[in-house]
Amino acid sequence: MCVQLEETSGTRNKVVEGTMEGRQERGFTATSAVKRQDNRTEPRSIAPAGVVVDATPDVADAIAEVRDDVTPTNWVVVGYSDDGNIKKPLSVVAKGTGDIEALKQHFDDGQAMYALYRTSDTYDDIQTVKFVYIYWYACVHVAVFFYS
Repeated sequence: MCVQLEETSGTRNKVVEGTMEGRQERGFTATSAVKRQDNRTEPRSIAPAGVVVDATPDVADAIAEVRDDVTPTNWVVVGYSDDGNIKKPLSVVAKGTGDIEALKQHFDDGQAMYALYRTSDTYDDIQTVKFVYIYWYACVHVAVFFYS
């Protein structure tokens, strides 16, 4: 009767003493559970190498100018040369002040282009500066003719 009383009251020690032979070992400690061998000699995965993008020095200067809160320049458009050859270095297409509409007029439908736009908002009398990165992908225009 004492054993049953200890079990129902939660005061009985239920720790198994002795060997674990024939019993499954619990796996929640650093020294327990089954140790698996990993016989690999090469790494599990290799990250792909990045692509080197060439840019003229004026690109970094223009981006720094947009990121500087003191200068009035708040946008820059960067693209490839006039022919859109992506193997040539990036260069500044245009930079300036104004809203997003002023920036949009410098995008060319025949080229991949990039832009950085600085904007600011005021929340609870605190001015926050945000940067918007724009990737402009060349649109392909297809003429469709219907014959009747």
